[in-house]
Amino acid sequence: MLFRNRVRNIIYNKEYFCFIELKKVQKRKNRAKNTARTQLLSTIENFLTKVEFKDMILEAYVCVGSTSNPAMSASSQSAKLEFENVNTKLYHDCEKNFDE
Repeated sequence: MLFRNRVRNIIYNKEYFCFIELKKVQKRKNRAKNTARTQLLSTIENFLTKVEFKDMILEAYVCVGSTSNPAMSASSQSAKLEFENVNTKLYHDCEKNFDE
């Protein structure tokens, strides 16, 4: 099966499984964020058909530009709901800390 919209980065430990899409852009950040969210959602849906994530927390990270973007747009709020449908938390952040 050819899988075109795939995420390029995954990190995990015993508790978390994180899908990460990185985009370095100067302009059209909103477009890049939308593309990244589409890629993440597509990848997660594909993984869910093949892997059982029993007792793991799924997270998706959209990292556009070089730093975090704390501002939350309406489209980002809507996207969070889409990711909740696949039991995944969506973050627009470039950092993941596994420390407790």
